[in-house]
Amino acid sequence: VHLERDFYAPGATDGYVPTPAAVSALRRIVSGVQTPAARAFTLTGAYGSGKSAFALVLAKALSAAPWGDPALRRLAESEHGSALFDADTGLFPVLIVGGREPVGSALING
Repeated sequence: VHLERDFYAPGATDGYVPTPAAVSALRRIVSGVQTPAARAFTLTGAYGSGKSAFALVLAKALSAAPWGDPALRRLAESEHGSALFDADTGLFPVLIVGGREPVGSALING
């Protein structure tokens, strides 16, 4: 998974299988984004544990038009994902990945 490239690729999340832990994390993050308070999130895990795939699903879920993505529709309609997303709101994602450059440069390039 390459977040910056795959965000715009149709079907990039088709194979994503949300675990109960992933749905729980999505709920916490979506709730935090909707609450007007200071917030920060960290996502840690071992190499190959699905952090980038989760970030891709999260970015699409919080974007202005997530419902064009079949995987997100399935997630929202699933037993674990019901009432997870608010279809009336959306954010404009700025996709950046870690690298050896200042954060300002990464934001401009994102």
